[in-house]
Amino acid sequence: MAAIAFASPPLIAQPVDEEAERLDSESVYLFIGGELSAKQGRGNYPVHSISKRHIIIDKGTGTRKVSQSSQILMRLKPMLSYSMVEVNRFEFSLSSTIPAALEARAMSEMMRHDWGTDTQISVIPDAISQSRQRRNDYYDQVEELERENREYQEDLEDETQNLIFEVEKIKDTIHLDLEFLPNLDYENAYVAVAVGAGSDKGDSTVGGNSQVVVGYLGTLRANTVEAFKLRMSLKPFRTENAVCELFLFCEDGRPIATSLSRGLKKYTKEEIEALQDRKDSLR
Repeated sequence: MAAIAFASPPLIAQPVDEEAERLDSESVYLFIGGELSAKQGRGNYPVHSISKRHIIIDKGTGTRKVSQSSQILMRLKPMLSYSMVEVNRFEFSLSSTIPAALEARAMSEMMRHDWGTDTQISVIPDAISQSRQRRNDYYDQVEELERENREYQEDLEDETQNLIFEVEKIKDTIHLDLEFLPNLDYENAYVAVAVGAGSDKGDSTVGGNSQVVVGYLGTLRANTVEAFKLRMSLKPFRTENAVCELFLFCEDGRPIATSLSRGLKKYTKEEIEALQDRKDSLR
């Protein structure tokens, strides 16, 4: 199952009246927003909100905290909003924890082998007070064990470097550098990012084979530039033609239009009403 998909048929969500009251705006933004759900067991449950460490899902009988590492699915559909958040900066980079893990494993194995070699040497009978032949045998055994250890260490180092080279294009971490300028206050805001190969259109939108991860932001204050740096774990994937698409939400799981939103268009209230009437007449 793809982590990101369009609703079928697409529906237009109504704008929140509270936004209109706070802005007293005659403009309405149409954009492609996302509805998030988290996979738990055999079911997928709507995401209610995000905290610094957890995803809060709605199970129908109440909310429940689950790990932010839970699999996230996102359904895209047209939505309406009276407000729009300007994204001044959206930069991302990908890195990997795999090389460090491989090096740590190799170091641990080298230390274990060193300890084993020292133990083997320690149990060889002390030949200091023995005959010259016994002393020579002792030194030969020690030299052989140390040589074998050196060769093992060198082979392990070569093997580790070869593995690191092979996984060079596999990434498992995304780093985000974000800057927003909202025109309303938003509490407990959070982002979802879809990461994967680019779509067939060749633009910056993410194709079907993608994964979605979420990150907590907190309060966005109206007419104030808010900057964030986030680091989130991904399932390892190859990064050829990798793109990243940003989606913004507030505390009740409501999508927020941004200047980077897919399909963003600005209308008057009258134009939206006419568009909705036309849509209803086609049903």
